[in-house]
Amino acid sequence: MTEKRIVLEDIQTSDLLYYDPDFKEVCFRFCQERDIDCLPALDDPLKYYRKVESGFTEEIVTPERMVDGGTFIFEQSLLERFRATTILFVYAKNELTGVVHFSDFNRPAVDLYLFGLLSAYEKSLRRLLVLHGLKNQDMLDYFQMIVETTKKDKTRGIYSRKKDEFDEKRDRNEKLPVFESFYLLDLIDLAKHKKIISLSPNANDLRNMIMHAHELVNKDDASRDDYIYNFASFEKFFNQVISLLRDYKRVNNKIAFLELSRG
Repeated sequence: MTEKRIVLEDIQTSDLLYYDPDFKEVCFRFCQERDIDCLPALDDPLKYYRKVESGFTEEIVTPERMVDGGTFIFEQSLLERFRATTILFVYAKNELTGVVHFSDFNRPAVDLYLFGLLSAYEKSLRRLLVLHGLKNQDMLDYFQMIVETTKKDKTRGIYSRKKDEFDEKRDRNEKLPVFESFYLLDLIDLAKHKKIISLSPNANDLRNMIMHAHELVNKDDASRDDYIYNFASFEKFFNQVISLLRDYKRVNNKIAFLELSRG
């Protein structure tokens, strides 16, 4: 599907702050400001100190908190694991290599991975449309159909402009690979209109977030001087990526069968 999958060790925090009883109050404040409930133990990779109302208690790291550093960051089960606990301890051969919080999905490595994934998905979708014998004119005819049938002035204006923008640069556009002049959402809509495949618009929402450099996981309140992140925004983003991965797989599967059937 994609070249190299991004794994938890790519986004983990390796430069750890360990619990120190000599700095109990500082440790407590550190956890409070980040809405995290624990710090790793300095002398034992299988222990941690959990924040409670009165301070900290020593605990054993349970399997629910353990995760292998080679785990794909969008493995479906991770969403529920982060729902249960915001901090996971990352291990490699029983050695603690770091910790990961759901806000670590804001790291640049995630943006780079998703940029590559979206680019590959868009190329595959264009390939699928071409294999079904469609050309740029089919997209322009689709735009015209919407212009002629919609009852909404705003929609009519949007699709009229899309058509006009292509026509204004038709000489250049016709020299590009087929469908390269159109947006991802237009490709998704045309595939559905032609009854080729029904795909989620989530990929387009995700693309807009990446292209406009939006945070993938939002803070609870950006105006506050803390590091508390909103889990609901993480869940929405995570599910958008799961949807994209699923659709990318479906598109590539159809391409493979079409190419096989043609020898």
